[in-house]
Amino acid sequence: MDVSALALTRAGTARHISSLLDALEDEDVDVRRYSLGGSSRALVPVRDLGWYLAALPAKARHDKVDVLHCPTQRAPVRSSVPLVVTFHDLAVLRHPETFNRWTRTYSRRVLPRVVRAATRVIAVSEFTKRELQELLDVPEEKLRVIPNAVGGPFSADGEAAAGDYVLAVSTLEPRKNLPRLVEAYRRADLNGLPLLVAGAAGWGGVRVEGDGVVEQSHRRK
Repeated sequence: MDVSALALTRAGTARHISSLLDALEDEDVDVRRYSLGGSSRALVPVRDLGWYLAALPAKARHDKVDVLHCPTQRAPVRSSVPLVVTFHDLAVLRHPETFNRWTRTYSRRVLPRVVRAATRVIAVSEFTKRELQELLDVPEEKLRVIPNAVGGPFSADGEAAAGDYVLAVSTLEPRKNLPRLVEAYRRADLNGLPLLVAGAAGWGGVRVEGDGVVEQSHRRK
């Protein structure tokens, strides 16, 4: 399994991979973890090109693994071992303007080749399956819908903010459509309850502002 995303984020894809690895510990299967390593965003093009298009498939071939699973839709475009790729959504193709230039360019050019190379393509929902068929022309026989499982009880580290409030957890990026969240909060008229937006800062310099809105973001160093 490719676990490179664990070095770059603690958001949804990282949680998905960590939970999947935890669950596989109880299964009769050997899991070899492959990762480029490094947490700098400057490494993203190196990861996308050098790692996925060259080093990762070479390692899988050398190790003679039975299956190579890429759980974040970044994956090789050629693989001599069976390749399984999980797609969480195709927002990057539906709304490319909400992604940075590198991600939208990479996705437009590489994702069609990824799905052709894959032996199986996992969609996390029926909606994503339809998107894969419509936007990338993935044949029905390649697709499997496997919804994300419900995780264990959530526990936060550190002290919770005092008082009553509405909490939204999200990476601060254009694709999260946070202005719509603020508009929905305003229209809901929640009797003065503040909206706390917590999450890591992504790209695009997104700030969440408005009456009653408090941004509690963790800025990347």
